[in-house]
This record gives sequence, structure tokens and C-alpha cells, in this order.
Amino acid sequence: MILYFTGTGNAKYIAEKIANVTGDETKNIVAYTRDNEKFLQGDGERLILVSPVYYWGIPESVKGFLKTLKTAGRYFAIVLECGGSTGNAQGVCERYVRPDAVFGVVAVDNFCPMFKIESAEETEKRLDALDEKIAVIADKIRNEEKGDFNAAKGSFYKLNTALLYPIYEKFGGRKTKFSASDDCVNCGLCESICPVSAIKIENGKPVWTKEKCDMCLGCLSRCPKNAISIKKSLKNGRYVNPRVKF
Repeated sequence: MILYFTGTGNAKYIAEKIANVTGDETKNIVAYTRDNEKFLQGDGERLILVSPVYYWGIPESVKGFLKTLKTAGRYFAIVLECGGSTGNAQGVCERYVRPDAVFGVVAVDNFCPMFKIESAEETEKRLDALDEKIAVIADKIRNEEKGDFNAAKGSFYKLNTALLYPIYEKFGGRKTKFSASDDCVNCGLCESICPVSAIKIENGKPVWTKEKCDMCLGCLSRCPKNAISIKKSLKNGRYVNPRVKF
């Protein structure tokens, strides 16, 4: 089984591309972390987790899932996808589980509150390059190869995580000021897709419980009217993986 966590589609895309090679089922971990579905897995069945990198660490939802995960007796691999480098995100994972293999891959940066989103043409080039990297990863997973295959850690990767990730762990989205403009049409998509149930529609507009927010940016990026924003996201654009169907 290949599990993934995603806000804007990159991890889902990678999981599905790997599954095309390995034949494994794919599933969003939100089924277990939010929807209370019981996690069942056959004895000896390999398990792959595809996670985005947040602040050179991992999302709170992924961390919570790893705390409960039992991997004894099966091949277990983690694929970390990032916009620039993974830092020591695998070290964060290894606080809770010991994977047989770790992979790191640079996808497309989606953090629009800070960075300008690339053009559609540039995004397609990046995804083409990503496909080549995924093919190598998928082949190693199919053969259940073991080892540290993460070549995307970047310079000073342990220091980067040590300095920045604790800020995310402490604050997450709790200091983030989301807002919805009058373009909001009360479709409810943001509420339904939030992986931590941090959004409720009240009086026709989304209201955020910031204490819960994972900062996945799914609500902002996938809003059909581009009505949701934070900080510089209005001028930096929005990103949703164009090759993914939600």
C-alpha cells in the first residue's frame, strides 16, 4: 500500500506514479487521521509513505500517523517531496519509525505565501523532470531495495531542520491569518477537503480554527474562485498539480 498526505497534489501525484510501477493501492492518510477509518494491512505487505516537507520537517498529520504506525515484518519506505530540499525531514520521521528506505525528490514549490508560483510552462518542465526521478524511485521500491537514497537533503540539512522545524511544531498555522473575499460562493470545498477539520462554513464564509491548521494550503490553492488568501499569496499565485485529479 502507498499512503500519502497532500494539500495541492504533489504527494498524490508521486504516489500514483509509483503505484503504476509497483501495482500497489494508494490512499490518503486523511482516511485514518481525520475520518477515523481503521488502518488495516496484510501481514508482510509493503508500505510506502509519501509526505511533503514542511519547514524542513513533516506535517503534523503525518507525524501523528507515524506515532501509531507498526512496521515490523514488512518493507517500509518513506518518500519525501519538497520544493527545494528536504533538510533533515527523514530524521524527524525516524523519531517514530525506522524505514527500510528513504527517498527525497524535488517536485514543484507550492508555498505561495512566501514564493512566487512558477508559470504553467515551467511547472510542466519541472513535472517532466520529476517523472524521471519517480521512475528510479519506483523501481527501487518494486525491488524493495534498502538504504538512504535521499539526495535532496541540501546543505546544512540538520541545522536547517533544527532551526526552522521547531517553529512549525510550535505554531503551525496558528499564527496564519486566512481570509475569504467577497468572491467566495459558499461552495464548501475548503471545509470538505481540510485534512484536520479546521474549517467550518459560518454565515456563508469559511472560518478557520487556527489551532488545528496543518498549513497544507489546500483550501487556499484549490478554491475555485481564488477567494482565500494569506499574506502575499494574492500576488504570488496559487499552485495545484495540473496532472492530478482530486
